[in-house]
Formats: sequence, C-alpha cells, structure tokens
Amino acid sequence: MAKRITEEQKVQINILYLKYKTYAAVARVMGISAGTVKKYVVKDFSIPEKENVKRVGSDSIVPVEQIGEEILSIPNLMDLGVLCTLAENEREEMKGLWEELSI
Repeated sequence: MAKRITEEQKVQINILYLKYKTYAAVARVMGISAGTVKKYVVKDFSIPEKENVKRVGSDSIVPVEQIGEEILSIPNLMDLGVLCTLAENEREEMKGLWEELSI
C-alpha cells in the first residue's frame, strides 16, 4: 500500500515546486513520483507566513499577545532580572558559538 501524503508534505511539495519549477526535480527531492507532485501542486500557491510568536522559554512558544500575561504572572516583578540573565550552561553555549563565528 502506498504511503499517504500529509498536509505538511503537500505544503513542502508546493514550496519546492516554487523553487525548482519542475515536477521531476521536486519528485527527486521528496522521494515520490512526478505524478504525485503534479497531483498536489497548487496553481497560485504562496508560502504561508509564520505566526506572530516569540520564544519565551527553552521549549515553549507563546503568542505575542500573551507575553504581557506571562510577565505579569511572575509573583515578584523584581524577579524580572532573572529572566534576563544567562544560566551557566547558556554562557558556555554562547562562548562556543562565539568561537565558531570567529573562525
């Protein structure tokens, strides 16, 4: 049985088609047939815009509208400085990044 094409793959097919302009090129990149690519290419496709979000924590994304609520939920507003300081492991990562960039 053939694998089903997911919605994410459909978007990827259209993005790649905008870039490569041929069904065959997209098919090679995606590992599917050119006929499948042709089936899912949308005539007036445009790349979807990313949501208006900012990263608040290391693993959570919160819409910009909720950023104020996140800050106000801190028990003591004087603790805001904690949000602006780097942890030791973050400092080490930054050093590594600076070394990579300076090469």
